Amino acid sequence: SQDLYVGGRVMLNGHHFHITYADEFTLNYMEKNAYTFAHANFNVATDYARQKLGHHDLAALAQDLSRYDPENTGYAPTTTVVASLATKLRESEVSLQQIMTLCR
Repeated sequence: SQDLYVGGRVMLNGHHFHITYADEFTLNYMEKNAYTFAHANFNVATDYARQKLGHHDLAALAQDLSRYDPENTGYAPTTTVVASLATKLRESEVSLQQIMTLCR
């Protein structure tokens, strides 16, 4: 189960697969069983993101996302937040699954 996460790569019967999507049921299951699916563990994802993003990067990210919230509601479209975090964390150990977990 450690290899099963969005962004992960697995090999089955000699074939390589890149996991690019998980439906809502699967994401909920993984989050409820985060002790088994570490990439769906909110606390682990938060720790990794904090380690990789310093104060300067977090401030820049908040500024970038504020463009998508002109009424200052504190909300931005999920796809925008995921894309922004993925860009900031591109070269880190944070997986796409962990970014999705942070945004849910």
